[in-house]
Amino acid sequence: MTEEVYKLIKSLGEDNFKQLVKEYNRLKYSTWDVNLVDGPYDGGIDLVVRVNEKEIKRNVQITVQERQFDTKLLKDLGKASENIDNFSYMREMQFYCPYKVTKLHQNKLESEAEIKYGVNLSIIDGWKMAEDCSVFEGLKPFVYKLHDVKVSYSTRVTKEEKVIFDYLALSKDSVEVKKRFVQFYILSFLQDNPGSTLDDIVKGIASGIGVDMERRLIENQVSNLLTNKRIIKNKERGEYCTSEEEGKRLDNILTVVNVKENEVISEFEVILNEYGCSELVDDVFMLIRKIYQVGFGAEADELNHKLSTYEKDIKGLFKELEEFFDKKGVCVDSKHRVIYSLIDASRKNDYFSKVSASSLYASLFQNNKLDRYIGEKDIFACLDTQILLRYICVKYRSLNDYSDKSYNATKNMMECVANSNGKINIFTTEDYVGECVSHLWAAVKLDRFTKLEYVKKLGPSKNVFYNFYIHLADSAFREFATIADFIDDIVGVDIAGLSWTQFESQASRRLMEILDMTNLKVESHPQYPELFSIKREYELDLASNRYRKTMNAIVSDVRTAVLLGQEDRFINESGVYSEPFLITWDSSFQYLRDIVYQSNKLSSWHLYVPSKFVDHIYVMNFKVDPENVGMNIASLIDEDFNTSSKFNSFFDIISLYFDRDDIGEIPIARQLVEIKERTFNYKEEDRHSHERDFSNPLTDILLDIRKHYKDRDVDYSFDDVIDIFEDESYEKPIVNLLIKTLEEQGGVEDIIQSLDKYISTKKSRPSNT
Repeated sequence: MTEEVYKLIKSLGEDNFKQLVKEYNRLKYSTWDVNLVDGPYDGGIDLVVRVNEKEIKRNVQITVQERQFDTKLLKDLGKASENIDNFSYMREMQFYCPYKVTKLHQNKLESEAEIKYGVNLSIIDGWKMAEDCSVFEGLKPFVYKLHDVKVSYSTRVTKEEKVIFDYLALSKDSVEVKKRFVQFYILSFLQDNPGSTLDDIVKGIASGIGVDMERRLIENQVSNLLTNKRIIKNKERGEYCTSEEEGKRLDNILTVVNVKENEVISEFEVILNEYGCSELVDDVFMLIRKIYQVGFGAEADELNHKLSTYEKDIKGLFKELEEFFDKKGVCVDSKHRVIYSLIDASRKNDYFSKVSASSLYASLFQNNKLDRYIGEKDIFACLDTQILLRYICVKYRSLNDYSDKSYNATKNMMECVANSNGKINIFTTEDYVGECVSHLWAAVKLDRFTKLEYVKKLGPSKNVFYNFYIHLADSAFREFATIADFIDDIVGVDIAGLSWTQFESQASRRLMEILDMTNLKVESHPQYPELFSIKREYELDLASNRYRKTMNAIVSDVRTAVLLGQEDRFINESGVYSEPFLITWDSSFQYLRDIVYQSNKLSSWHLYVPSKFVDHIYVMNFKVDPENVGMNIASLIDEDFNTSSKFNSFFDIISLYFDRDDIGEIPIARQLVEIKERTFNYKEEDRHSHERDFSNPLTDILLDIRKHYKDRDVDYSFDDVIDIFEDESYEKPIVNLLIKTLEEQGGVEDIIQSLDKYISTKKSRPSNT
């Protein structure tokens, strides 16, 4: 592609090449205010660039003549040297030419310029400009335009949707964005309808934006555009049109977007052609576009605190894509491959992201929320347990070769926050730190199973620290003999010989100190009078939607929800309330937020997964990250991206039932694994899904038993249950109980009654008194 563009640049005439030099510097300095003017002292040409009211002047020479190139350059250097000595010019000169100058020859000329003439010479040749097309996205379309290379214009997407994102992004100042939005629609309307009157403009704006606007606001912006010579008025007829420069500006933006659109379509056609269905490209294009629109449209819903249908809607659109390929006779495996290929192709081009962001801006403008959205620069964001676990891992060791998608999503979010223009205050709660400490303890417990011959039958673990340790142990980082050493290195607590209570106390204190050093604040909770009533409603919602949570987790989440609902805790540096964000993968928070939102005493808060939070930060700063957007979309159909609280790992649950380190010597442990292998509970159409590893009846029964003894005021504790599970004399009756319950698909009530009897019997033995 560089060679093709270079050939076009090389064949430009002098006037067009000068236009290209101007465009090159416009893109380089991110400004439209670039001019070439004759030097005042026969010094050739001055390149004048204005950026944020600051003027930059460069002494330049431009030639399209390849013959006697060295002679002309040396002559120009002589003039530049005289101007430096006589008129205080800067000791530098840029030399632009459309042909290729070898690096060896450039070095020779630049050295001679410095030694003989005292000038710092910089040569920008046609090849350099062609290479920079990959840096300045508008450069290649501009070259095409100079050669009148036709770029097909599609009506799939409106001109306004294509142009508005880049138009708004040209000025990175978020102040008065509403006015700039109106200015864009005035300019766009006049470009399509030159010679329009003010009445025509007012009607056209109402039609284009979809809302009635005050005539005075439109008149003010028309006046503003006239003052800045961006539009021209025929005073006799009272008619308006865009200035020549402004027309070119809008045309250039549109050309860039059309090139990207064509690139997307061409890429889609190549992919679809492999499966014999390239004729579906238009339908596929529109469906992929809808997927992106749903993603960005969720931002508008979030501002209104609507219950999100984002995941459901996107999966529905994926279903439509599958149906297209079903009709074409594409097999299941190929069908999934082509969908992933299409999403992957869309991630490499920011076309869909920008067009969808434009639609979002229009929607926010229509609802009078654009200024608020763009102007939100001081943000408070709370990380729940699952995000905090990954945060700790990323801070411990930031890896590029770890394939865990939730780790990478958190890492991407952290990098985005660190590079954000605005202030983002990241915090968590003491409850969530405590849950992370529990995960550290649980990770050590899991390590007991790793040497068992049947360890693979246990299935995957959802313990973040354990999985991170396994990756480090399998990679170049082999410095830890055991997972206990790894945990010690993370929090500085030697777990050997410590009870859970001792470890919890030491690790919690150390972890809070470590988080504080990373500028992550840990908030504590006072007493909340609303806690009980909100918790009761939340438990009902969890039950009706099949979410399984421990009582401790429920209380932690409710306390966080109430904390986020207190306006006085989230006052920014300007003394203004800033609605906080909760960053989580746990969709059950939607129901909890709805309960809080209905409270008269509490305010609502925003709810985002990490990748959507990254989108939010980018879009509010007039940027997009197509890789992140695509990753977020792909995660919704990715079987490996599973952080749902609806599913639990058998491996994680079974480890809770044993305190002894010699797991291999406890027969019931193997028995439980064998029962689990025979009792997967999944639908036939879901047989390929990894969710089956996280969902089977035995796991649910074991979880319900633990929940009963942990969360309720009962006669016996879960430690008593562990005691009988480790007692070989109870192996057969417990196994028979579990099998009977599974076969009859009953509840755990009968099991609990029997367990109570076993515990009572064991406690009454003389050896236990």
